[in-house]
Amino acid sequence: MTPDEEYWNHCARGELRLQRCDDCGAWLSPPATSCRECLSTRLTWTAASGRATVWSWIRMHRKYFAAPEFAPPYVVGMVLLEEGVRLISSIATPEGIRDPAVEPAVDAPLTLYFDEEPDAEGRRLPRFRLTEA
Repeated sequence: MTPDEEYWNHCARGELRLQRCDDCGAWLSPPATSCRECLSTRLTWTAASGRATVWSWIRMHRKYFAAPEFAPPYVVGMVLLEEGVRLISSIATPEGIRDPAVEPAVDAPLTLYFDEEPDAEGRRLPRFRLTEA
């Protein structure tokens, strides 16, 4: 099984797991066959905390995906996981992904959630929601 397949298998179970190097402790994303820091091949799939902050974001105004939840406008962000890894994800409010009031502040806290239903490729996407104060 490839590292990508392993990643998506964890997501299908509602788990965000990332590779962590057994030798130097570095977290890896995207998945790889060796550590980018020390080149070790001793990698372990480790559960991420699910806590993140907004690193940067944009509002999408063009339709790039057929799925109805990606009808513009919606917010896409670079999120910084507590583990130090950055991921690209949609950013939602508690009201939903298409909430027009979404204006995330840099460093705003986020919480992980997963799509209930798989996408067209059968994947459950990890997403992030602004954490309520």
